[in-house]
Amino acid sequence: MVKLIVLDVDGVIVGNKKGINFPYPNKSVISTLQKVHLAGIPIVLCSGKYHSAIDPIISKAQLQNPHITDSGSLILNPITSKIIREFNINKKSVAAILKTCLQNNIYLEVYTADNYFIQKDQMSEITPRRTLVLQNDPEVVNSLAEEIKHHRVIKMLPVAVDEQDRQRIESVLLQHSNKVKFLWSQHPFTMPFQYCLITAKNVSKANSLKVVADTLGITLENTLGVGDTMGDWEFMDLCEYVATMLNAPDELKEKVKSKGKGKYLIAPSVDDNGILKILDYFLKPLRGRLMRLSS
Repeated sequence: MVKLIVLDVDGVIVGNKKGINFPYPNKSVISTLQKVHLAGIPIVLCSGKYHSAIDPIISKAQLQNPHITDSGSLILNPITSKIIREFNINKKSVAAILKTCLQNNIYLEVYTADNYFIQKDQMSEITPRRTLVLQNDPEVVNSLAEEIKHHRVIKMLPVAVDEQDRQRIESVLLQHSNKVKFLWSQHPFTMPFQYCLITAKNVSKANSLKVVADTLGITLENTLGVGDTMGDWEFMDLCEYVATMLNAPDELKEKVKSKGKGKYLIAPSVDDNGILKILDYFLKPLRGRLMRLSS
């Protein structure tokens, strides 16, 4: 029986229809998430995004529990402003990666638990599109190298403008691969941009999910994990129940099916509110209670 739900954000509850399901989920999705939470099932948002981008979702749906942001680097409850765990990148690694990015003209965002920074001379067409996704303006500084000396960094995010640029960035950053973790992702609203999520070596959504489940006192055998990329499989695989959408890659759909009958679902796409189908399928025992909350 599902007692905990863990949701990726982009491609699962946030799509690319501006004003409808972007930058925040459809109103019916927000309403349903709130009802499920009120029925006694915690909903954990598990995203690679900076927490400010998902804080409004958490607030609107009143999801009063821990959430996972920044690819697992930060576990927090935004409603109470409580940081539960923070995983920082080694300062020497931060400085080395920053130097490599600036020398190779790679657009870079640097994140702390409280803010994110870009260098003034790197501002470009990328900046307003990223600001729209994150729903938060960056702190623009003259020198990232000087600024980072005063902060604990949880995530660095180089941006590739297309697939060819991604390959260039991968090649340039390869020298740092033994010190930090790299994970590439995309956002449906900013295609063809691609994002290299750089975190401390031991950081993952999966490890942070274990911390959250333990904090809530709920086993992963009673957990539903929902994602839309292969990067999400690292936390989904821990869950007894899993689901994805039609907009997910075929490789992930096959992984989801490996859980076996009754333990997986491939739902309609995010732009068709597939998450509602997923919640209805896995929460059948709660239908009566959810209907009462609707009345």
